[in-house]
Amino acid sequence: MTTRVIKFSLGAVGMVLVGVGALYGLRFFDPEYRQEQEAMRRLEAIEQEYQNDTYGGTTPEETLRLFIDALKKEDIDLAAKYFVIDRQEEWLGNLRKIKEKNMLAKMVKDLEREKSKKLTGDDRAVFYISNDKRELALIIRTIKGVNGIWKIENI
Repeated sequence: MTTRVIKFSLGAVGMVLVGVGALYGLRFFDPEYRQEQEAMRRLEAIEQEYQNDTYGGTTPEETLRLFIDALKKEDIDLAAKYFVIDRQEEWLGNLRKIKEKNMLAKMVKDLEREKSKKLTGDDRAVFYISNDKRELALIIRTIKGVNGIWKIENI
């Protein structure tokens, strides 16, 4: 009788394990589950990239100054790194076009104009730059990253 109970118990445990394995297998091969897992991996990679990003300043003003200094040196690769990571390639392309048209000096001159700054929370600041006619000519949006480094969000 004891052997029969042991065999029955082992059979029941085996069936449960097969069932759990089948459910896990179905979930693993589910396209939605796989997409969700891939999205989570991408998100973790982006978060890690932002956490390790050292380009920028501890204040929005410092980041803007570093950006302008890079433009003065015509180092557009460095200048693009002061933008948020997901906009760096776009701005590298924009800065290349500006450099090809020999307009970096004009851009620097415009960026060095007197600015007014507005904080929009603890992690965002906006700079407003006017032209000679005192008309709003440029808006620069900055954001503080998860690592405490300020980045340019957009110009």
